[in-house]
Amino acid sequence: AARIGLRQRELVLRGEPQRRAVDLLSAGMGANSANVAWAKVRLASIYLDEGKVEEAGAILPEALELERHVFQTPNARLAGTIRQLARLRARQSRADEADALYRESISMFDAVAPGNPDAGRAMHEYAVLLKEQKGSKAEIRRLESRAQTILGVKTSAF
Repeated sequence: AARIGLRQRELVLRGEPQRRAVDLLSAGMGANSANVAWAKVRLASIYLDEGKVEEAGAILPEALELERHVFQTPNARLAGTIRQLARLRARQSRADEADALYRESISMFDAVAPGNPDAGRAMHEYAVLLKEQKGSKAEIRRLESRAQTILGVKTSAF
């Protein structure tokens, strides 16, 4: 097995290879392409999953603005990116922004891809946010019921 140095190991652990890939894609395709936006959203999603909120926050808002510019009409990919930004804002304790973004994402999913699993995830995450914010129990139950129907599994924010 090949041995990697300490610096290389640190870079791998910090997501540097993914970041370099996004940078290379940007250089090759132009910073304003839909594929670059997708790559940035994926990288931000990885960062969120790893708890790297600051890193995700450095790229996700720009990636969403790029997608809004590129697509200009609602679609499932854009709804998914809005969901990712809502996740980020929730983790940053920016509940009002997260609330508005979750509503926008769910509304867009309802319009263009109501059965999309990401729609169900958005509903569940939004229900969790509402519970944390002492929101309407009826709304939380409605969201959880819809999420369960889409995802085919029992979810609960309670």
